[in-house]
Amino acid sequence: MKLALTKLEQNESFQNKIGIPYDYSLNTGKIGGHDAKGYAEMDLDIEGDSGDGVFFFKASHTNLNWQLDCLTIQFADTQETEIVIPCE
Repeated sequence: MKLALTKLEQNESFQNKIGIPYDYSLNTGKIGGHDAKGYAEMDLDIEGDSGDGVFFFKASHTNLNWQLDCLTIQFADTQETEIVIPCE
């Protein structure tokens, strides 16, 4: 999850519409696999100084080297969805 949050913090729309600092809470999530290969999918509510939203990410790893496969955020005030990393 830290990888996804770091990527979000670098996004200009996130900085403007949610803001830093922020709090988040897990809606749904699943983690699977083992040390050699695995995945995570999570959907979280996020609340910041400038607004609220929901973000979703998928990540996978090989030998615990994690990479983000998909990252989106939907801003509560406009219902606009920003695709940070497209889902394949």
